[in-house]
Amino acid sequence: MIKPYYEEPGITIYHGDCREILPQLEPVDLVLTDPPYDFESKGGGFYGNWHGAGHEARTYINNLDSLKCCSFDPEDVLKMLPAQYGYFCCNKSLVSKYINFAENNNLLFDIHVLHKSNPIPAKNSHFLHDIEYIVMVRPSGSFFNPNSSHSNYSKVYSSSCRSDNYHPAQKPIGLMKKYIEVSCPISGTVLDPFMGSGTTLRAAKDLERKAIGIEIEEKYCEIAVERLRQEVLAL
Repeated sequence: MIKPYYEEPGITIYHGDCREILPQLEPVDLVLTDPPYDFESKGGGFYGNWHGAGHEARTYINNLDSLKCCSFDPEDVLKMLPAQYGYFCCNKSLVSKYINFAENNNLLFDIHVLHKSNPIPAKNSHFLHDIEYIVMVRPSGSFFNPNSSHSNYSKVYSSSCRSDNYHPAQKPIGLMKKYIEVSCPISGTVLDPFMGSGTTLRAAKDLERKAIGIEIEEKYCEIAVERLRQEVLAL
């Protein structure tokens, strides 16, 4: 087994490619992650619309390139996961791939939305890019907490876009807490194979769940460790 990059009671981080680490893990209760998207590098897609659109846009594109977001097939990872219960953030072009995986494996699925209340106002003959999709996949009869707060059962989560995030694709910690509260038992373990800056792990720690994170870029492993060491709620 690969040596952990970081460990504390109930929390483990691995630095490396999740495709090499996942086969070594024991079963977990929930997968909660924001894998790479599959942006179009040219043409009329979201990714293409940003080229040449100013410094902020070019910085965003460079971040996407560094995260290898332009050629990702989720099935390569889905078939390796140590749980069939998960929430996967994605864009429009990947929704069908997650649904096909669910249907081909006799799993239930649903589609949720992360609504950005202050999207960058770049239209280019398209509607604003103010939503991201989240596909839920789970086996029939899997754990589902009926006693969480009412707002946690909405399929829409609204949040403003932040410019001070630790990671260019960082999701709101409240979103991750919502899914952990509803879909992971108190004694359970959450896995994030595309950990980024550790939002899922921080949310799990705050909610007294165990968590495992995998991240291929060491600089984000370092950031995640610092967030986990904070006594107060991290961003």
